[in-house]
Amino acid sequence: MEFPAPHRAGRRSHLGQILLCIALAAVFATAAAGSAWATSYGAISWGDGEYGELGTGNTNNSHLPIPVSGLSGVTAVAAGGMHGLALLSNGTVKSWGLNATGQLGDGNIASTSSPVEVKGLSKKVIAISAGFDDSVALLEGGTVVDWGDDEFGELGNGKMGENVYSDVPVEVKGLTEVVAISSGGDHNLALLKNGTVKAWGFNEYGQLGNGSKTTADEPVEVKSLTGVKAIAGGGDFSVALLEAGTVKAWGDEEFGQLGNGVSGEGKEGEPKGSDTPVAVSSLTEVSAISAGGLHTLALLKAGTVKSWGAGDDGQLGNGATSMQTTPVAVSSLTGVSAIAAGYIHSLALVGTSVKAWGDNHSGELGNGSTTDSDVPVAVSSLSEVVGMDAGNEFNLTYGTPAPVVTKIEPSKGPESGGTSVKITGTNLTGATSVKFGSNSGTSVVVHSETEVTATSPAGTGVVDVTVTTPVTTSPTSTADRFTYRPASALQTNFKVNGVPAGLTRIPVLHLGEITLENQLLGKVKCLSAAGGSLWNETESGFQSGFENIEAFTTYHCSSEPACPGEYLTAEEPVYLREEENGKGEKVKTAERGGSGVPWYGELSGKTNAKEELEVKLALRGVKLTLIDPCEQAEVTFEGTLEPLVSNGKKNGLNPGHLTYEGKGGNTGHLISPLLRLESEAVALLYISGETKSVGEKVQLINAE
Repeated sequence: MEFPAPHRAGRRSHLGQILLCIALAAVFATAAAGSAWATSYGAISWGDGEYGELGTGNTNNSHLPIPVSGLSGVTAVAAGGMHGLALLSNGTVKSWGLNATGQLGDGNIASTSSPVEVKGLSKKVIAISAGFDDSVALLEGGTVVDWGDDEFGELGNGKMGENVYSDVPVEVKGLTEVVAISSGGDHNLALLKNGTVKAWGFNEYGQLGNGSKTTADEPVEVKSLTGVKAIAGGGDFSVALLEAGTVKAWGDEEFGQLGNGVSGEGKEGEPKGSDTPVAVSSLTEVSAISAGGLHTLALLKAGTVKSWGAGDDGQLGNGATSMQTTPVAVSSLTGVSAIAAGYIHSLALVGTSVKAWGDNHSGELGNGSTTDSDVPVAVSSLSEVVGMDAGNEFNLTYGTPAPVVTKIEPSKGPESGGTSVKITGTNLTGATSVKFGSNSGTSVVVHSETEVTATSPAGTGVVDVTVTTPVTTSPTSTADRFTYRPASALQTNFKVNGVPAGLTRIPVLHLGEITLENQLLGKVKCLSAAGGSLWNETESGFQSGFENIEAFTTYHCSSEPACPGEYLTAEEPVYLREEENGKGEKVKTAERGGSGVPWYGELSGKTNAKEELEVKLALRGVKLTLIDPCEQAEVTFEGTLEPLVSNGKKNGLNPGHLTYEGKGGNTGHLISPLLRLESEAVALLYISGETKSVGEKVQLINAE
């Protein structure tokens, strides 16, 4: 939709206060898409951040490279006037920065310093480009969409006006078989499959190349131009690389931007220029081009760079600060594989690092200073770069793999903090911080590329644990959730060795020593208690059944635990008996008494020469309740305990392991002996197995 345009914060004049973006966005996107690393690339930014264009979650400038927040899977970047774009491996686009005319494409005009998703993209995006205050995307199939300001017809949809813009992508009219795109200040270019070029938008200086100076709100063909290999939109001019390795340019020439030896003012004080393409002088063997605010770069096949146009701030990189109307060599620069021209600064990719030159008042050169340089200087702390783009007064790169968190252990801890958490993932090398939600963890230690540990700060609820490296911050997912355990316990009168345990039963503990108590744990001892059982004890001793199954798990404890462990209960007695199975054989069974609910066990066994009895048990129609004070959860198990469980051959303890999942996705385990046969009439029963969630209940499965 088109809307009246809001006030344009930071709007600059068309005579050179216009940024432009890199011409080779499509080339970089294609290269990255073929890389095995592409799905894990993050993004880096530096320079001016006044409008959030660095994507770091704030509006601060940075004189050194810093991560764009939460991006991974980046395959291309585009830097605009005061906004940035990132193309992801799934064909979607994220954007951040100034949004006064909808240039972020997220359905509103609210600026943001953190990446948001561009809405309404009908097909997979294969290339992106960013203008002063609009954005362009090349879609799979060769069509183009545009969003943002439409004052000068930048959207190419047949509409324009002073107060017109679109905050979601709209299709550029009449474009098919497009293979590359590039944005200038307030105009855009599209390279077609047949080697011709179309342009639309602002045209006061002839930057559309169609032989006129009439602004066009739909694409028009650039005249006398065929065999084009690449395109670049500058401030108020345009450049094309031909298949022969030569270059042509058109538009404003006041500062020598067309590279044909001409500059200055024309008739009646108007800037000189050309509304059709002209040849750039003495330039051959060119492999790539990029156009800036008032200057142009050309990458030669030999890996060197030439430049021309305005040079007042050293953006030509030739050791001088004067205008050049024909190409000059950038000083001391070899082995270059890519170039990017910003407003009044320049970048070159050398190997996997970056060099920069020109204006540096906002830290555009990324070397920690604000001093301009008329020769290339190294961008600090930057490596493994695959692609880049230069914006108005900021830069974007991508390439170094982004951190990803795949698991955290433990996933729960007390609200007071202090839990040592192991974070497992990929690309964690060089981690600088770990956050639990918005709070920073302490004692961060990087053990390897796949493991980091950190101590949790105080907090509440469920939070994402994120890792920040020099590349970026890990994206959030369900795998990185940490739950702050409530400080209070469910059963405040718990006790155990000291009596009731919440029920008026006496636990029989088989492993270790515990005390516990409660009232938010007044005593606590522990060691490790593996399990217990509640018996129906009378004056005459043990009867032939037990009324409650109850088992405990604790930790080594000392005086630290905030909750007393889990326990499992079933309040109906179970009796053992022997009966015939219809085949004349005696079969031992265990029956639940009381309610008559069909809970019964099938026992089988044998006696060896030493009269040691081995017993196996299967329970049918089981309904047990697990109470977990640590999670304040009470969950029910329903189902059958299969396969059969056994006490082993020596009437001893057979350790088992019960895994459960509680309400809200809480998980835990219960360790206990499985079965101990005291006599043919009396038994202690313990169970183990795995569970699954069934609504708000938990079903026990795969018992052992």
